[in-house]
Amino acid sequence: MGLISPDEVVTTIILVIPGFVSLSLMLGAVGIARKVEFSEYLVWSFFLSGLIDLVIIIWLGLPLPPSSDQFFAAIATWPRALALPALVVAVAIGGAFLLRLDLPRGLQKLVWIKAKSRRIPSLVWDDSLKVHFDQWIIAETTDGRRILGLLLRYSTGEESREIYLAHPRLIVSEEDGTQKRYPLGEAILLNESNLLSIRFLTKPTGFTVLPPTNDADERSAKETPSSQGPK
Repeated sequence: MGLISPDEVVTTIILVIPGFVSLSLMLGAVGIARKVEFSEYLVWSFFLSGLIDLVIIIWLGLPLPPSSDQFFAAIATWPRALALPALVVAVAIGGAFLLRLDLPRGLQKLVWIKAKSRRIPSLVWDDSLKVHFDQWIIAETTDGRRILGLLLRYSTGEESREIYLAHPRLIVSEEDGTQKRYPLGEAILLNESNLLSIRFLTKPTGFTVLPPTNDADERSAKETPSSQGPK
């Protein structure tokens, strides 16, 4: 097996780079560059590179795949040499407008047309709760209560917004500025009709879950001092 010549390496790099540059410009124009995972960025970059290269090859009348000599000879003139970066910018602008139109949402509506229900993830709700799953949170309800609990389950998609908290505690502020916590049973289910806001706490929260014992209150949780716990 022969080694790849330096010319072929240079040609390959030149054919691959346009997709990365175009996608970077596209995502930057829309403002979502930091929200794209590296794996997705890599796949879409190679896809755009192939698309741009195919247009260039067809326009220049080159064979597929072109050799290094054929490629460099075809772009030897200034007009043709400038066509590649111009095409990269054009693809970036066109892609940015397509992303702005939010075509996936339009396709979702088309696929689910006349359907009685849809299961489309709500990323803000799903992703936020997924990150803080099995952690302590404070849920503020519409009737003014603040409930501390361990997040064990939550609804997904377009289901009714619900969270299931274990070892719930009602947080009550006293007139002297101190706070007390009162057990609300083994677990509590809160839905969107009485949920006002959710606060995600950092660890440790001041509570340690204990194994089952004969004492119902100890079975719920044990309060321990912590500088980072809820106050």
